[in-house]
Amino acid sequence: MSRVENKKGKETNKKKDVVYYIIMAILLCIIGFSGFKVYRIASEYKKGTDTYNDIASEAGALIDDSTTTHLDTKLELDWVKLIGKNADAKAWIRCVGTVINYPIVQGSDNDYYLTHMFDGTWNVKGTIFIDARCAEPFDGFNTTMYGHRINEGSMFACLLEYLEKRDTPFFKEHPTMELYTPSKDYDIQIFGAAIVDARDEFMYNNNIQDEADKQRYIDWILNHNSLVGYDNSVSVTTEDRLVMMSTCLAGSDNDNRVVVWGKLVEVDRNISGN
Repeated sequence: MSRVENKKGKETNKKKDVVYYIIMAILLCIIGFSGFKVYRIASEYKKGTDTYNDIASEAGALIDDSTTTHLDTKLELDWVKLIGKNADAKAWIRCVGTVINYPIVQGSDNDYYLTHMFDGTWNVKGTIFIDARCAEPFDGFNTTMYGHRINEGSMFACLLEYLEKRDTPFFKEHPTMELYTPSKDYDIQIFGAAIVDARDEFMYNNNIQDEADKQRYIDWILNHNSLVGYDNSVSVTTEDRLVMMSTCLAGSDNDNRVVVWGKLVEVDRNISGN
């Protein structure tokens, strides 16, 4: 091999080495950036969880569900503290045995609480909130509540489980949620679940007054019901008050929502009867 050929070979190898190191540097940067994003998201989730645990503790809602059941526990909520912390506070929702144990608010729009927690701090978890267009929360025919489907399972993420097939349906384990307001307490008797178009104005109508429209709304739910394990145990009429809980689907589907419906039934949670 001539000196010229040898020199060219070395230069070629050097170029290959340079390209190799550049590629490695780019890959390391990508890995580092991805790791930072994962860490930042995880930190944001933890911050949100800690904040809501603190709020639940202050409000009297932090109970160990692993040692209690729906029938032997009652939340003694401090509404003065809750409303003092946020005047938008309207209710508290709890589903025993799940992470759902959160305050509910109603703001002046449907944007702010997508990215702000109950205490007003920015966080991807946001707050569970009532549709701003709802004129009579929990008193009218239908009240829509929104909550994020957080990847680590918090907020309204478990609503999706009402539609999943399994040996023991999620509905059988959680047929009822609890709703507390400053004036009354309710059970939310779950009776429907479906995938709904987020742009469907009729299904997201919070101010239905006409009896025929109310019946049409109920009929749509029952005809499209995908609530796994449901046994038609909850009777629903136009005289009832409904709660509609809405959350996002997984992935990039921005047009549809997971929706779970329940019927409000006023209850007295004073177990002792006093």
